[in-house]
Amino acid sequence: MVEKTNMFGQAVRGISITAFGNILLNALSVLSTLLILHNLVPYDYGLWRLLLSAMTAVGLLGLTGVTGMFTADIVRELGEERPENARFLLSRVTRFFLFTCLIAALALCIAAPIISRLSGIALTLYLYVLSLTVLATGLRQPYQIYFQAYLHPFAAQLLKNATTILYLLGIGLFVAFLNWGLWGLVAAYTLSQLIPVVMYAPSFFHVLKPRTMGARPTYNFSRAFFGRGKWALAEDYVAALTNALWPWITGYFLSISEVGIISLALLLMSQVSALVPFQYVYRSLLPRMTQERERVGEWLMRGMRYSVFAQVAIGACAWFAIALLIPWIAAKYSPVIPLFGFLFIALPVNGIGIMLTEWFYAHKRQREFFIASALPSIGLMILLPFLLLSFGLAGFVLWYILNSAATDAFSLWYARRDPVFPLKISLRILPDRKDFALIREAVSTFRAR
Repeated sequence: MVEKTNMFGQAVRGISITAFGNILLNALSVLSTLLILHNLVPYDYGLWRLLLSAMTAVGLLGLTGVTGMFTADIVRELGEERPENARFLLSRVTRFFLFTCLIAALALCIAAPIISRLSGIALTLYLYVLSLTVLATGLRQPYQIYFQAYLHPFAAQLLKNATTILYLLGIGLFVAFLNWGLWGLVAAYTLSQLIPVVMYAPSFFHVLKPRTMGARPTYNFSRAFFGRGKWALAEDYVAALTNALWPWITGYFLSISEVGIISLALLLMSQVSALVPFQYVYRSLLPRMTQERERVGEWLMRGMRYSVFAQVAIGACAWFAIALLIPWIAAKYSPVIPLFGFLFIALPVNGIGIMLTEWFYAHKRQREFFIASALPSIGLMILLPFLLLSFGLAGFVLWYILNSAATDAFSLWYARRDPVFPLKISLRILPDRKDFALIREAVSTFRAR
């Protein structure tokens, strides 16, 4: 009973810190976005999205798709009271990401002129500069793993908000004041990624030092990476390639300006999801209770319910704010208002999918997660050109909603039929008495802290 109370207290603390941090983060992100919209035309914003997609595609060589898997493994080692195993794994993961992200950064420099030649757009110099952010990922990913696995939500939010503040200051200086246009956006983004990573490095490497002498870790890094890791990477590759391909496909069949409009709508969707922090907290808690099936099912059921309600409520407020602000600050982006309204349909679907993802990570089901999430994405990506040609921007909305719904359906089907840890869950919509009791307990716990 004490363990359950402690777990609930950790969840409340993590969710509250992450939620408040994300509110500040999103407020800063909104200011950054408004500055960008006021100073860049949709065509330039579309070019920015193409740059990010190219960087994402080549950045796959950084192999960051195993981040979630190793986070869950470190949490599991800590839950089974093997701290040196956890520290050893964190150290190996850090060296691994430093090496792979260096390779990815060099590959982006090599690919930059090829991408420019194939696209017919002068992107080479921009990509050279952005390769520095790929290199910085080699430390940013281990930082995120450490903060999440060791339950340091405040430090995680501090790093995120420092990055966002620097990005906002950079946009204000380079884009709004100096009027550098797209170059200003690239400079602001690159510096905001590099400076916090470099400043935190000394403290992080101190954490990696062994605390006991002569301890021999038993965690098999190679077995985990080449066993479950290949499926985590495969899923990440498909997700990253989907995010990298749709801007180029949309730009080809529609226009780069419409890529900018869609990118803005998806950015706003991601900011709504970021304000619902259950995913980050659940990944640090569910691996500790995998042997208690009913408990896992109850946590997921209530997490889905709260996630859906929160996303719908925040999304409605966001759409109302967008409808007021966009015509006033950046009328040239007004098409994003109805586009976000249609994408709003996917928010409750995303709320369920975010929580289901944590079940797969907690139970080491990377192969099943790949099948459930990647295969629908591959099939629907083939339909995207047809949908764009037939329905224009509405075709993209239809593709996005179908992609989210198909992934949820496949994930739920696999989780319920797992031979070892079948997910027993009832997708009730309305809250029950225990929901209200948990809310009262959460408020009491928060006040006590």
